[in-house]
Amino acid sequence: MALESKPLFHPEVIRQQVKSFLPERVKDWQAKLPHWATLIASGRAEDFKEAALDGCYGWRVRFRDEAWSPEQHFEISIHTRHSAICLFSLAVETRVGNCSRMTRIAKSAGALILSAAVLLPNLRLFAQDVEPGFKSLFNGKDLTGWAGRPNHWSVEDGAITGQTTAENPAKGNNFLIAKTGEENMIVADFEIRFSYKFTGDWGNSGVQYRSKDRGNFVVNGYQGDFEVGTSYSGILYEEGGRGILAQRGQKVVIKEMDGKTKLEVTGSVGDSKEIQATINKNGWNDYVIIAKGNHLQHFINGKQTVDVIDEQESKAAKSGILALQIHAGKDPMKIQFKNIRMKTL
Repeated sequence: MALESKPLFHPEVIRQQVKSFLPERVKDWQAKLPHWATLIASGRAEDFKEAALDGCYGWRVRFRDEAWSPEQHFEISIHTRHSAICLFSLAVETRVGNCSRMTRIAKSAGALILSAAVLLPNLRLFAQDVEPGFKSLFNGKDLTGWAGRPNHWSVEDGAITGQTTAENPAKGNNFLIAKTGEENMIVADFEIRFSYKFTGDWGNSGVQYRSKDRGNFVVNGYQGDFEVGTSYSGILYEEGGRGILAQRGQKVVIKEMDGKTKLEVTGSVGDSKEIQATINKNGWNDYVIIAKGNHLQHFINGKQTVDVIDEQESKAAKSGILALQIHAGKDPMKIQFKNIRMKTL
């Protein structure tokens, strides 16, 4: 069906018109947007469905249904966690069939979206924007402030990228270590927030904290774990040490008995399967780690995954380095990180 014959604000009309006015090098600026930045075409009805804009990284458009009724308020806006910028708003008349007017309106919306590409940097809505009290640990451009094996770590599409291939496998787990100048960054009591994404059917990674540098980019210590699979995301693992210290959903007190580690499950922070159901297999996820004293907490997409008190004085780490992991495996993997920011508690 020809574009002109479709009703005003039909989903295909919006997709084609908006897409046609996006810059050719769309990824140059869209890749800088947080993954939760969204382009919304909204009305008063609640029964919307999502229709992706082809090639538009980090954006989505929501439409009511294929039988779009123009008896709605139409709005295009960019929404972030902290604010929303209205780009275009129109109260649509009933049964509008003026195709030239439709095109003119869609082009105006497209022009406003282009303007947003210029305005957004000044509005501090880009991927490396940080909340009050937090410090960004990644500049979105290169690995300044990090050190790792260059055959596995790089920056791609504005994200720290760890990748192995059949020709370039990981020979053992290896890590990208956060630096302060020439020295390893040392963290003690802190909160770190970041986003991660896997690409592919296999992958295992994690963020090491209060850890030890064993040389040659090998790290041991506490790890906030995550994977493509469904078993380990959100758990507390101690790399090169005591192993799994808390399964997803558990509240645990770690003690020492007769010189051995004892894990005492004292409660629950949620159902493991329900938490897993909120995790995107090959999409962006938000991860938070809070470490204060011997109290350790992990969160994924706003849901707490573990709550741990480490009372094993001989093993509990009070401070150490921070690092990102590539896990060895028979299959290639790709993990990406962005929006890495931290504050001291």
